Amino acid sequence: MNADESRQSVKLGKALFTLRRGDLFDSDGQRIPMRAKSASMMAMLLGEPGRIFSKDEIAHEVWPDVTASDESIGQCVSEIRRALNDHDHAIIKTFPKRGYSINADFQEVHKHSRPRFLPFIASALVLTVIAVVVVFLSIGSDQHQNTAQSSDKPLRDLVAVLPFQSLNSAGDDAYLTIGLAEDLIIQLSELSAVSVLPSASSFTVANDVETPRDVAKSLDARYLVYGRIYHSKKTLQVSVQLIDGLEGTHVWAGKYDVARDDLLTYHQTVLSNLIRAMSVALSERDEWLIEVPATPSKQAFEEILKGRVAANEFSNQANLLAEKHFREAVRLDPNYSRAYAELAAVYAIRFENAWSILVEADEEKALYFAQKAIELDPELWLAHYAIGRIYSTINASDLKAAERHLRIAMSLQPDNDDARIYFAVVKILSGHAKEAEAIINTVLATHPAPPHWYFLGHGHALLHLDRYEEAAIALDRCLDQMTTSPYCLRIQIANYGLMGQRDDAEWAAGEYAMLGHDLKIDLIVRLLLDKHPEHIKRLRHGLSAAGIE
Repeated sequence: MNADESRQSVKLGKALFTLRRGDLFDSDGQRIPMRAKSASMMAMLLGEPGRIFSKDEIAHEVWPDVTASDESIGQCVSEIRRALNDHDHAIIKTFPKRGYSINADFQEVHKHSRPRFLPFIASALVLTVIAVVVVFLSIGSDQHQNTAQSSDKPLRDLVAVLPFQSLNSAGDDAYLTIGLAEDLIIQLSELSAVSVLPSASSFTVANDVETPRDVAKSLDARYLVYGRIYHSKKTLQVSVQLIDGLEGTHVWAGKYDVARDDLLTYHQTVLSNLIRAMSVALSERDEWLIEVPATPSKQAFEEILKGRVAANEFSNQANLLAEKHFREAVRLDPNYSRAYAELAAVYAIRFENAWSILVEADEEKALYFAQKAIELDPELWLAHYAIGRIYSTINASDLKAAERHLRIAMSLQPDNDDARIYFAVVKILSGHAKEAEAIINTVLATHPAPPHWYFLGHGHALLHLDRYEEAAIALDRCLDQMTTSPYCLRIQIANYGLMGQRDDAEWAAGEYAMLGHDLKIDLIVRLLLDKHPEHIKRLRHGLSAAGIE
């Protein structure tokens, strides 16, 4: 390889970078860190700067052996943009309904000889990423470890639980891979002595084949929990590992033969063992939560697992299925506080999407379920979070009550950013967009992998601060992660209208209609939940300018 092939200058946006032996370095000579999948995607885009790569092409190239979701692709795009400080999307460009391209200008030999297929330099980047992964997997030499560890920055003292892996297909038992991991996250989050990432963050790395240290860095979490499930007719063989992400070493591992009708006992045992392995100081309530299951009913616990997986599918049909499972959990154990809280959360999502038919009756049920959960366990953060959302979405909304319960949820779970972001959303609805933006900015500055709806709240606040260009960028980030998000599209339609970008507004309206939603100003404004008169006036003006009647 000659010097031109091993070292090239590439202009990305306004900055000049160096591409050397497959790695990207900034102007100070510092290597740009990136996860394996994100680096592979950037290599593909760099192969043909300016060309628009479809999501199908990217998925086929970067995830050749698995089915990649739009969320996985969007997560990689977001990480590349963060690594390159591409806040205005000038480097990695999104082309709605078409794909992505990179704005790159090679300053030396590469530009005039660019072939159609992935060129040598892009392949070198992919091979280098693979080589780095192999080195980490094999641990490497002591010298390599010492060098790598000396450059590591401290990770936040957080626990990230990844989706469990199924080692053999099991049909209806597939819900266990998500359900067991999700419930472990929730159980850990209830403990004051432990800080755990929500599933919206930790589940983003599910399809990436990466080393524990890479995963820990991308999530900025010290501890990682991996699980594997082997299904047989009468039992489940479950193995769980706790890994120190900074060192890449095993802290604890357990293997269990679990009766299919006794997932509850297994789960309490794993929870207890994890806590002991992390050597954390427990409060009296923490010890009680570990020793006493949230329900004595094994069947009710399993219904919660099934219901939570259904709720995460985010559709009207799945929402109804989740309600069915949570209602069955309540029937099996009428004192199961979490089951009531989960039911309340299901109704909150239903109201936010106008899926409810008997609205008044559903609102009464939702408030009853949330209040019952709080009555049974006043310190259950999910119950306060759910009722806060309900108070902000029902027709007779009570934003003061919503704020009060969300404050309680934040005090119970200081490290869970969901309650904090939704608190900011309520601030927007009550006319305090500037205060909301400050809260959201604080969360975005520290969150390792913000889910799509955090950017939705950011865009909503910026729109009402008349910062439409910035709002469009935030809403694009929301849609990068979830292209079918009706929330993001509703606000983006109004925002494009306020910007005078009629073509873009019509595209967003078309995408919204394709999801089965009605394009009517009154309905869209109602679904945006804004209560402040000036906000409603602004939204109606934007939607009208976008061509909505």
